[in-house]
Amino acid sequence: MDRLDSDIRAVEDAIKANMARTAAWNQALAQNGWDDQRWRTYCAWHLNIDCTGAAESRFGETMATRAKAMIDSLDSILQLAYLRMQDLLRRRTQALIVSLNIARDLPDARTATITRSD
Repeated sequence: MDRLDSDIRAVEDAIKANMARTAAWNQALAQNGWDDQRWRTYCAWHLNIDCTGAAESRFGETMATRAKAMIDSLDSILQLAYLRMQDLLRRRTQALIVSLNIARDLPDARTATITRSD
């Protein structure tokens, strides 16, 4: 059960990180649109993103397309993470049901053992 809980926490953390990255790309796209100079400025401040071709014309269009592709990719990853979370929660629920059934049947087993020994 501890393993399932740690896996669930890991998936939750991955979902939160993915949602933060998606929000950042959405904000960048909304802020910069198709504007070449805005994207160049954005790239100067955000060194962790791929800004190849900044000197070329239509750089804003290129970066907006990259941002949309990144958002789509992150959305696909997020959907897979949600499916993984759903599976982990289902497995945890099943484990809890089995544990509860065992705990419920335990007093009956003790009673049967005691009555047989008399």
